[in-house]
Amino acid sequence: MKFKKFITAFLLLLAVGANAITEGKEYIKLPSHAQFKDAQNSVIEIFSYGCIHCYNHFRAGTLKFVSEILPDLKYDEWQVRQMGEFGFLMSEVLGYAKSIDEKNGINSLSTKSNFHQVLKGFFEDAFVNKKTYKNGEEFYQRAVSILKANGVQNASIKSILDYADSKEGKEYAKLTDQALEVAKISGTPGFVVNGKYLINIEHINSQEELVEVISELIKLK
Repeated sequence: MKFKKFITAFLLLLAVGANAITEGKEYIKLPSHAQFKDAQNSVIEIFSYGCIHCYNHFRAGTLKFVSEILPDLKYDEWQVRQMGEFGFLMSEVLGYAKSIDEKNGINSLSTKSNFHQVLKGFFEDAFVNKKTYKNGEEFYQRAVSILKANGVQNASIKSILDYADSKEGKEYAKLTDQALEVAKISGTPGFVVNGKYLINIEHINSQEELVEVISELIKLK
C-alpha cells in the first residue's frame, strides 16, 4: 500500500509540471476580508454537517487522500457555525472532540479520531437515517453517545459546554468563524490553500486532480 501511494505521488508530481492552473478557472484568490490568518502551507476544508456534497467528500476521504500524498502540509476542517439548524452546537461539539484528539496525539483526519466519529455519526443521521433533533439538548446528547462509544467515557453535555466557555473553546470558535465569508462565496464544501486560494471544485474531476491543483497553489504565497 505504501509503495502504491509512493508511485501515485510520484506520477502526480510529474503531472503537476505539465498542467498549469489558471486563476478564475481552477481557483480564485479570496478577497482580503475572507482570507484566513496564519494559514501558510495549509489546506482547510470548510463544510456543514447538513451539506450532502460535504458528506460525499467525507465518505470518499478526500482530505485524507490529499494528506497522504502531500504529508508536509497542515490540514484542518472547519464547520461553518452559521450553517445547519444546530450549526453553532455542532462546532462546539467538534471543537471539544478535536481538543481531546490533540491531547491524545490523534490526527483528526484519522478514522479513529473523535472528530471523525462525531462527523460520521451526524452525517449518517442526516443523510442515511434521516434523523432529526427536537432541541439542542437532544443534539448534545447524541454527540455524547457518539463520544462515549468511541471511548470518551467522561463525555457529557456539561463537559462540552465547559469547553465551549473556556479560553480554548472561544479561540476555536473565533478561528472557525472565518469559514463563513468563504461559504458566502462558494457554499460548501470549500477547499482553501494557504488561507488565500479557494479551489473551484466544479473544475475538479478527481482526487488526483485536486492534489495537482493544491500542489501548484501551495507554491503561491
